[in-house]
Amino acid sequence: MNIALIQTPYHLMIFQRILKLKKFRHSTWTIYCSSLIIEEARQKITSKEILEYSNLDLSLKREILFNLNHYKKIRSGIKDFRLNFKNIQYSNSISNFITFSEKSLISQLILKDLNTSTKVWCIDEGVGPYRKRQRRDFLIKLLYKGFTPFLIGFQYDFFRVLGTHNRIDALVLRIPSKNKKVISFQEFGLNQTPSRDPYSGERSNNILVLTGPYSEDSKILKKEEISIYSKVIKLLTKKGFNIIIKPHPRELIEKYSTFRAYSNLAFIEYNKSSEELDYFQFDYIVNFYSSAVIDIISHGYDGDRIISIDLVEKIDLKGVFDRTHQINRKNLDKIRDILR
Repeated sequence: MNIALIQTPYHLMIFQRILKLKKFRHSTWTIYCSSLIIEEARQKITSKEILEYSNLDLSLKREILFNLNHYKKIRSGIKDFRLNFKNIQYSNSISNFITFSEKSLISQLILKDLNTSTKVWCIDEGVGPYRKRQRRDFLIKLLYKGFTPFLIGFQYDFFRVLGTHNRIDALVLRIPSKNKKVISFQEFGLNQTPSRDPYSGERSNNILVLTGPYSEDSKILKKEEISIYSKVIKLLTKKGFNIIIKPHPRELIEKYSTFRAYSNLAFIEYNKSSEELDYFQFDYIVNFYSSAVIDIISHGYDGDRIISIDLVEKIDLKGVFDRTHQINRKNLDKIRDILR
């Protein structure tokens, strides 16, 4: 028996391909799935046990940060989940666990109680594995180690660089690495998403904008985030483009209500993975250091037509973002010079 943790549309898309691999094709699976995509998962993955887990939101959102009742609910949810998982593990021999991030509280709960004989695979889900450690990380780790047992009755660990949990046996990445634990997508058997027709050179007059849950994750104030998005949209509108926004699954779509007045603006359903899009139908792609750019570049999309804006952080990922136009959020006017 194998288990997997699926939390986003991207996870679901990749996991469907994992199920087709020879080493997993005929395996029995128990799949823990978030409420975000539970219905879609049940439609796309049949004959597998899919369990919906309670939302244990251990974030730094201001509205819940000092809410003690919230932490009581997490404590209760943790007890219920660990009891359920221990019963599953007691009744079954678990060979493999597939996760996409040890940053998830659910993932850490499983890793804590998982038998040492189970092989743990961590699959590339974004820029997390390619980040660099910072000097302050040691202090943050100590704070998490000290406070989380008191708040939620479980030691939740901080990870800036994903794939570094000592329980992970293999890290499956889209970009090559010298790390001995790393296996490439190709070696693992995961080919890239289907190739698309290359850019024809004919203008579609469409621009794709990939946004993210930055204010939702308390990385930036919502007012400031919307202000930057607004400036970008105004610049693109003045250039005469149709703007297609692809929100991240964890974004609250209501924050874009002020943009509804733009007749040249449309939204792609948020529960669709960016990697499922046909990038070549867009003249340009604007992103805020989205992990989707890894996939976009790998398909041969011209980096000269990609604009990366450091809304929250600038990610140094060789062969990806350095092939795009990198713009500081304080110099958004440079966008005009890039658009032809």
